[in-house]
Amino acid sequence: MTTRDSYIIENRGEALGVVTEQSSNEERFQNLTIRPILKLQNDLFVDVFKNYISKHKNDFYSYSTEKKLQFIENSIQKDIKFRNSLKG
Repeated sequence: MTTRDSYIIENRGEALGVVTEQSSNEERFQNLTIRPILKLQNDLFVDVFKNYISKHKNDFYSYSTEKKLQFIENSIQKDIKFRNSLKG
């Protein structure tokens, strides 16, 4: 492996989830690559969503936990522009 590859893997962190010999290639990729990358980007996603609610729904913080979760889910599913910005 090159120095760059080993540096990236080192900074990505350890696998999230159990990786065994019986794990499929997809499951192994998910647990060794995708989940650690998303974990690194978690703070960024939270900040992006905080910015979104400050522009669109200032009363978000007064909602119950269940309603907050529903609002987050609906925002990502129905607001195409916001969803695409998260993907980008």
